[in-house]
Amino acid sequence: MTTAEQDPVARDTTDLPVDAAAIGLTCDYALSPHYSIPPRQEVDDLTDQLRHHLRRLLHLHTTGSGQPTDMKVRYAVHDAHMLLTADRVERPVAGYIRMRALARVCRVLASASPR
Repeated sequence: MTTAEQDPVARDTTDLPVDAAAIGLTCDYALSPHYSIPPRQEVDDLTDQLRHHLRRLLHLHTTGSGQPTDMKVRYAVHDAHMLLTADRVERPVAGYIRMRALARVCRVLASASPR
């Protein structure tokens, strides 16, 4: 594992601005009701987008003053680190569940981000 893979915040994209509208749309789609699990490629693509958003949001919440003071944000930061460092899942249902977990964490961190 490279350093960037071990540290979810250590990516070049962290210096880019956070696009709240794009994050919202991605999260809304990932969390929208589905009558069946979407195709694996769609889940993988959404998961990649959510991971990208989450790295940017983590950068906002973990640089500067240290630990976030809001407990909801603190737990979301913890969950984000766990989700970003976990190995890729092979089973379609597990991938779908992880995608939705990433979207929920993104929503929490995006709603707590400074505008």
